[in-house]
Amino acid sequence: MYDRDIYSVIDLTSTRTPDLMPWLEREFGKEITTRTYKTVGRILKRLKEADYK
Repeated sequence: MYDRDIYSVIDLTSTRTPDLMPWLEREFGKEITTRTYKTVGRILKRLKEADYK
C-alpha cells in the first residue's frame, strides 16, 4: 500500500460536507495523509526558498 498517490477534486460550492475523508479512510485505512492544493503550494515555496540559502 506504500508509494501510492490518489488525486481527487471535490466541489466546495455544495452546501453539504464532502464525504471524501471517511471514504478514503474506509478504503485505505487511517494511516493516510491529505494535503490541499494550497498546502502543496506552500510546501513547494518553502522548498524553493531553502534551495537558495
